[in-house]
Amino acid sequence: MAREDLAVQYVQMLRVQQEWYPSIRLVPADQDLYCEGVQLNRQIESQHIRVLYNELSDDGIVEPATNNVPDRIMLGTLHEAFDGYLEHIRTNGNKLEDGTLKSSQRKRLDYVESLKDRHADRPLHEITFDVIAEMFGYWTNRPKKTRGEGRYKRTSARHRLKELERFLGWLGSTANFDWEMPKGVDRISRRFTDLESDFEQSQVITKEIYTPVKLGLISQHADEFDRLLLFVCVNCAFGAAEVGRLTTDEILFNHSHEHSIRLNFDTTSGDSFILLKRHKSSMFGEWLLWPEAVETLRWGVERAIRLKSPFIVCRDDGGIMYDERAQNARQLFRKRWVKLIKRIQKQHPDFPYLPFGSLRDTITDTLRHRYSDELASICLAHKTAYKADSLFKCYGNRPFGKLHTAIRELREYFSPMFGY
Repeated sequence: MAREDLAVQYVQMLRVQQEWYPSIRLVPADQDLYCEGVQLNRQIESQHIRVLYNELSDDGIVEPATNNVPDRIMLGTLHEAFDGYLEHIRTNGNKLEDGTLKSSQRKRLDYVESLKDRHADRPLHEITFDVIAEMFGYWTNRPKKTRGEGRYKRTSARHRLKELERFLGWLGSTANFDWEMPKGVDRISRRFTDLESDFEQSQVITKEIYTPVKLGLISQHADEFDRLLLFVCVNCAFGAAEVGRLTTDEILFNHSHEHSIRLNFDTTSGDSFILLKRHKSSMFGEWLLWPEAVETLRWGVERAIRLKSPFIVCRDDGGIMYDERAQNARQLFRKRWVKLIKRIQKQHPDFPYLPFGSLRDTITDTLRHRYSDELASICLAHKTAYKADSLFKCYGNRPFGKLHTAIRELREYFSPMFGY
C-alpha cells in the first residue's frame, strides 16, 4: 500500500476509534504519518465539497460562491436569516395580555427591517469575522438616514447595532441555520464615531421646555383631565407611558414617609407620594406631590373608580389611554395635547407648540440647573437608579430624601402654573 493511502486510512481509523471512545484522548503513535494524513484528508474533503457545492449551486439549492468555495456546505442567505429572526421575535417576543407584541418588540422588528435594508444579501458562509467587523463598523460610523438629512444619532445607531448583535447570537444558536459565530467577534470595536454636529448641539440647549408662566397659560385653558396630566407630568417627570400606566394603588395620600429618618428629610401626615416601578427600566421611583397635583389626582381616582378602571388616566369609557397595542401607544395623548395647544393659539397666536413629552423634561431640566444631575436622573427613574427588588437597598443608596426636598422647594418656582 502506498504511503499516501496508508496515511489517509490511518487518520480515518483514529477518528472512528475516537468517536467510539470519546472519554479517552487517543494519541497517534506515528505523528509524522498522522500529520501527513490530516493534510491529505483535508484535500480530499475539500474536493468532495467543491464538487457537491457546484452541483447544489447548479440546481439552485445554494447561492453561487462569490469568493472561494466554503469548507462546509451551509444553506441559507443573510436575508433569509433576517426573515427567520423576524419570525422568532414575532413568536417569542414579550406580548401583552391579548397576545400582541409589546411596543418595544415592535421596535425591534423595525430595527431588523432596517438591518435587512442596509446590509446586502449574501450566502451565510460569507458572514465571516471580517464581514461582521464591516457590518459593525457601518453602524458605529453612524450612516446617513434613509429619510431626512444628516446621519443617525448615536442612540439610534446603537439600537440597530445592539439588534445586530442579538441577531448574530440567535443565528449561531438556532437549529434553522448551520452557521457558527466566528472567533473574536467580542473583540470588535463598538465605539461610535463623534460628529461635528454632536459638539455643536452640546453647546446649546437641546431640549425646549415651557416656562412656569407658559405652563400657567396652558393650565388656564385646560379642563380637569388636561390639568391632571399637566400637573402630574411636571411634578413627577412623567411621560405618556408613566402617567398612562399609573394605577390607584400607586398613590399614597396624606401619609408621612415611613422612611423619612433614613432618607433624612422632613415629612408630615399631610404629604402625599407616588411610588412605583418604572415599566421601561424596572427601576423604583417615588415623588413627593404638590398640593395641586394631589387635588387633580383625587379627582382622577374618583373618576377611575366610577369608570371601573384600574388606571387613573383612562378614556371616558374606562378603556386604557396608553394603548400598547396601537402602532403608537402615545397617540391619544398627542391628539389631546395638540387640541389644547391649538385652543391657546387661537387667543395667543405666538404661543409655541412643544410636544407632550416636553413636560417630562421640565422639572428635570430645573433640577439639573438648580440642584444636580444626580437628582434629575433619580427623578427620571433612569437605569442609574437601583432596581425595585429591594426597597431597603434603594433607600440605602439613593438620596430620595434630597429629591423630595427639592420637589417641595420647586413648588414656589412653578407656582405660576397653578394660577388658574
